[in-house]
Amino acid sequence: MSLRNACESVDAILSPSEFLKEKFVAAGWAADRISVLSNAAPVKGSPVAHRPVAPGEARNRFAFFGHINRFKGSLIALEASAKLSAIGVSHKLSLHGGTAFQPETFLAEFRTALASAPDARHHGIYSAAEMPARIANADWVVVPSIWFENAPLVVLEALHHRRPVICGDAGGMAELIRNGVDGLHAPIGDADGWHETMARAASNPDLWQTLVNTMRPPQSLDRAADAHLDLYRQILRSPTGRLASTPA
Repeated sequence: MSLRNACESVDAILSPSEFLKEKFVAAGWAADRISVLSNAAPVKGSPVAHRPVAPGEARNRFAFFGHINRFKGSLIALEASAKLSAIGVSHKLSLHGGTAFQPETFLAEFRTALASAPDARHHGIYSAAEMPARIANADWVVVPSIWFENAPLVVLEALHHRRPVICGDAGGMAELIRNGVDGLHAPIGDADGWHETMARAASNPDLWQTLVNTMRPPQSLDRAADAHLDLYRQILRSPTGRLASTPA
């Protein structure tokens, strides 16, 4: 089946980000068939409290959550941490995630990068139930992916727990995190740019507090479900059984 025929055979396409919609349209899919409905955060309970600090004390604890592989950017985070240590910027970087199914060439690079970053620690794989306890010790969540991402769950989890996010400056992650509002953007794949951004974050507790005050919470599951139901109802009401246009 051709791309055009495949597009004609569906009533609606759901995309969790404008970024992904743009990719579909660029590939030849009809824009008026694609609705952007953002994902919800599948987390329960209240946000975890921020760790107590004295007035003016640095908010310099960074946490990475996700699978440890080349594309998620763990090597970029470790190189940035090593650069921070080399210039005397006090901080901690905690990496949470497993290394399953990674080639030995990458694992060797990871071990070397970890050994070269004295203020970084790898805490291993974790379950969803363990996420709140692990994020409790973090001031910032870092998402240093070297690919664009689409609608990363870790960003939604960080927003739920009121942790500003430092992420790459393009793609779905940059769409979720408004630079200077929900967190900070850093250049994708650029360890120098990442260490500069992390140094700014670690040395400016007022910036951290501003971001905590202005960041938006993620969409709730109930609201996401209502948006999907509204879309389905619109399709069912349509004489053609399809979207007349992309809903607002």
